[in-house]
Amino acid sequence: MKQIGFKNFRKFENFPTIELGDITILVGGNNAGKSTVVKAILLITEFLKTTAFVNEDDDSAILNNRFYFDKNYYAHIGTVSRAICNTAKDKELKFYTNFGDCSISITLYQDDDSANATNAFIREVELKDLNRGIDYYLDFTKDLLRAKFQPRSLEEQPNEERTKAEKELKELRSQKRKEKDLSKKAELSDRIRDLNSYLRYVKKQNKAISEPRVIETTITGYRGMVGGPLLEMCLYRLIGLEQYFDTNGEPKPNRKESKKNFNLTKEDIAFLVQYGNPLFHSISMFDGFDFHMRRYEYIYAHSANQMIIYNSKDSNDYLVKTIHEFANMRIKPGELANRFVKEWMQKFEIGTDYRLKSVGGEAHTLEIKDNSNNYVYLADKGMGSIQLMILLLRLATFIGKRHEVSRRNNITIMVEEPEQNLHPKLQSELMDLFVYLNKEYGFRFIIETHSEYMVRKSQVIVGDYNLKTEEDLEKNNPFMVYYFPEKGEPYKMKYTTSGLFENDFDTGFFDEATRHQLKLLQNKRRNTNV
Repeated sequence: MKQIGFKNFRKFENFPTIELGDITILVGGNNAGKSTVVKAILLITEFLKTTAFVNEDDDSAILNNRFYFDKNYYAHIGTVSRAICNTAKDKELKFYTNFGDCSISITLYQDDDSANATNAFIREVELKDLNRGIDYYLDFTKDLLRAKFQPRSLEEQPNEERTKAEKELKELRSQKRKEKDLSKKAELSDRIRDLNSYLRYVKKQNKAISEPRVIETTITGYRGMVGGPLLEMCLYRLIGLEQYFDTNGEPKPNRKESKKNFNLTKEDIAFLVQYGNPLFHSISMFDGFDFHMRRYEYIYAHSANQMIIYNSKDSNDYLVKTIHEFANMRIKPGELANRFVKEWMQKFEIGTDYRLKSVGGEAHTLEIKDNSNNYVYLADKGMGSIQLMILLLRLATFIGKRHEVSRRNNITIMVEEPEQNLHPKLQSELMDLFVYLNKEYGFRFIIETHSEYMVRKSQVIVGDYNLKTEEDLEKNNPFMVYYFPEKGEPYKMKYTTSGLFENDFDTGFFDEATRHQLKLLQNKRRNTNV
């Protein structure tokens, strides 16, 4: 996700669209709106993975699909009345997002005034395929699907995307050769087959669009279509026509399906048959599979308890859940995830190694090896060490799922207040961890924090890059920091090549320690003069 914005959601009537970087840091006071951004991301990604089931006897049921506020546990919204801004002038909510190659706008309407209503009506959705120059508009109130094709030359159309596909194909073939797990190998083979099919098509059928073309049809139309992510189902009205019609838009002989009412003119059908395959690859960007591949994980603020045995029945405890998921990965000594945990345990001065033991298949114990080669229970370490081990094991779980964690899968990890229980030195060193994971694995982070030390460490890291120009800064700085003031809209802090910020934080954050230091100096001077 490259951008996020919304209207009439939580405390914001109009939240400006903000850019998200490789490591986006959200800072500000309590109740300033940092968590609202994360909740919006969780709700949007949940919606994009939504599966729609349409009654076979009612092909118009798809028009009344809903946007749910209670499906994602971590969003903690529940009802529409809690989601909509208290000062909103209407009952319309809107979310905007951009994934780099596509942008999406979702407009919702609160059509149920009951306090317990957990969903809103999806009024319209706008999708833009920025690579292929195709805009889609879905109006669920008018049963309207519109696709607009922008003019593109032969040179513009396939080159960037073909190069991207060829690069991915090369990486996947190399990954497949090294992969020993048969199920993962099969998944890689499926993706390789899809890419080969696409590249063959591009080489065979590379057509330019000389002038804008708008095609309109209905969202409804395929009776009996059930399942599948909602947006993909709707857009599927535009693809696959080549199996029923020829390039002139005439029905193929002996195809009963070609007698269906596709609500399209013969000219439109002929156009879509010619561009059906590029259209298919455009639509696939909006399907649930693709958004599952763009994984979003949430590490929320949690307590660090000092229990010795982690029982699987305590599934609501984040520490227990993390340890059991990590244990179920069956990560062996020397594997990538194992090496990662040990390396960062030592950097954070937790210990030199760890040992997981199963207790009757229903619980686990976790022991830490100290510098004297003795093993002690994690529970006997400090709260900061427990907090850090939870984070490291959770991140190692993502690393362990290597076939899901490649750069192309764009995993984004949202972390709420990772500085809990940590002293200033360790808080600042967290930024080293996030930068390492971003550079090594392509993990992206959205971090909610109150830690001045984490922000200052990001400045030091940028300054140490020794960048010379603004262009270098734009290319190499992984950080984006947004400050959420008590009143007004959040604003972006602008790094300079030295790591300093061009603009200032609001009072009460960066200036707080300095304010106390000045007060102490004044007191010292006053007492000296007495």
